[in-house]
Amino acid sequence: PDQWKAKLFISYSSRDAKQHDALVVRLKPMVSEGLVETWSDRCLVAGQQWDDEIKRELDAADVILFLLSAQFEASGYIQGVEVKRAVERAEKGEVELVPIILEPCGWERGPLAKYQAYPTKGKPVRTHGFHARAWHQVSEGLRKLLERLRDEHKGPPAQGRYRR
Repeated sequence: PDQWKAKLFISYSSRDAKQHDALVVRLKPMVSEGLVETWSDRCLVAGQQWDDEIKRELDAADVILFLLSAQFEASGYIQGVEVKRAVERAEKGEVELVPIILEPCGWERGPLAKYQAYPTKGKPVRTHGFHARAWHQVSEGLRKLLERLRDEHKGPPAQGRYRR
């Protein structure tokens, strides 16, 4: 059956590649269930114009995850292109934004501060004594969001949202 699935964009600093990979592992069951398809810059292939492709995927996403760290906060490209465009879309009701706190980094003073973040209670993944517990909180929160979006998509069409 042609079941709707959420398109998820993962924004992260290349310095946080291990955390990106840890997240992707936890998303795999949801991908297998057909609940979501994921995209990050790891999906780029030789010959693609990376800037155009990133912008296209940002505009197609239903959910955008931000892996927050000092490197993320310091990236001019992430802040000037990815965060800026994502917040513009979120303010129009076109996309859900989910900050995932990897480490203390001052993100609370930026444009993502108004969005519900994971892990719960704002405790960064890297400061949890047992990282798996933090990643479990993240994946459970994302599952609830993705299931809600799927259920909303089954109902009457939302105005101006999820154009597929």
